[in-house]
Amino acid sequence: MLKFAFWVLLAANIMAFASALDFSGTSGTRTASTETTPVLPERIRILPQSAAPVQASKPASGQDMPKKTAVSCIAFEGFDSENADRFEKKLAFPAGTFKRTIASTPSSYMVYIPPSKTMKAAEARIAELKAKHITNYFLIQDGKFRNAISLGIFKTEASAKKLLAELETQGIRDLAIAGRGKQTETVTLGISNPDRHQLERIDALLPEFPQITRKDCPLQDAATQ
Repeated sequence: MLKFAFWVLLAANIMAFASALDFSGTSGTRTASTETTPVLPERIRILPQSAAPVQASKPASGQDMPKKTAVSCIAFEGFDSENADRFEKKLAFPAGTFKRTIASTPSSYMVYIPPSKTMKAAEARIAELKAKHITNYFLIQDGKFRNAISLGIFKTEASAKKLLAELETQGIRDLAIAGRGKQTETVTLGISNPDRHQLERIDALLPEFPQITRKDCPLQDAATQ
């Protein structure tokens, strides 16, 4: 009888112990399900300091921002004095808006060999020209160009410079260009930093002055804003 009771009590204790293990969270099944993923050292990566977020730097108090340089300038070339006055009057901009530049332009340009001291020396220069097969010349015999040799007269300075360059390639070095005839005054009107309203009014007026050439130009003494 006593042996029977002993085995009953032993069986009861075993069942109670097993039940306690299920609810304690220490069983193999529960331990495996709640186990965290192990940390792998080889997968750890340390970001370099440069990868940290960079905040935009602000200028220190009192530090000026970079200044912009004014470079806008427009010039209108080819006026005579009367038309320049009429152009400005029609626009009616404030006084001093346009800067006026006046230049004297001759009616023609001469390419020449400067005067020789004597007629004989001038004739020797003509012989040199003939030896180089240059036949378009004229010996000047009076006035301030006496004993000079003209090699061509042109309406524009650009054309005169072109001939001068061609003759220099043929070995004629002592050449010069001189303006001839009546001097004509030409006026250039320049405006600095025009606003959009001013440009619109100028563009609307220019068709009345077809002889005028418009070009952009940098300011010589650009002001800072």
